[in-house]
Amino acid sequence: MKAFILEKIANRLKNYKLIKKAFRVDENLILLQFDKDRYYFDLTKGSSDIYINIDYSLSKKFKAPFDIVLEKKFTKAKLIDVLVKERILTIIVKSANNFKEEIVKLRFEFTGRYTNAIILDEENTIIESLRHISENQSSRVIKPGIKLIELPSIKIKEKIFEIDDLEEFTKENFKKKYEQRVAQKKEAIINKLNKKIKNIQNRLNKLENEKELLEKSNIYKKYADIVIANLHKIKPFMKELKTVDF
Repeated sequence: MKAFILEKIANRLKNYKLIKKAFRVDENLILLQFDKDRYYFDLTKGSSDIYINIDYSLSKKFKAPFDIVLEKKFTKAKLIDVLVKERILTIIVKSANNFKEEIVKLRFEFTGRYTNAIILDEENTIIESLRHISENQSSRVIKPGIKLIELPSIKIKEKIFEIDDLEEFTKENFKKKYEQRVAQKKEAIINKLNKKIKNIQNRLNKLENEKELLEKSNIYKKYADIVIANLHKIKPFMKELKTVDF
């Protein structure tokens, strides 16, 4: 996610007054609807982005603690402010659920390995997050009840270019990324199938040919017939039977 594009989106978001809907539509994709406009926040690590008014159907109903808090506190919430710093976007709202007004923040961190969506209270204490980060994973712990530690400031170097239509730009960007991800998934599935085919072929190659198997089958059938005909000669614990091939 480029910082200058994020700033353009932040300025556009400031024109809205209300978030109509807020929920997750896919593993790493969060939808916020402002008036009639739908903003999709892609939090895929290494490929994070924001798309405006794309066609994306709900993959399944997400019911994790993060999703419950997101929908509860940001659906029909009044927009107070939108802040942007480097590659971090913070949406501040006034939530009025259960007859109690409170200030809550939805912070999107488009920061590579730290890419995340974090819900905070007015004092920047974490309420919930898309990804929890424990003490074993990082010195910057992300989990409910913890005061959020600010990320260190970085100097951003990126090529800035003109964008005539921000919405169309994000749609085109989504189309390219979506096609690329589909191609990658397709390639991964094909590789997996080819590996299975190769394993099966190797097993088939190790099998004896049909003629040899048929000959063995006839021999063992003959042995079985002789043994059955001589069952009365077989005593308990015998390991060998000597008889006549009739």
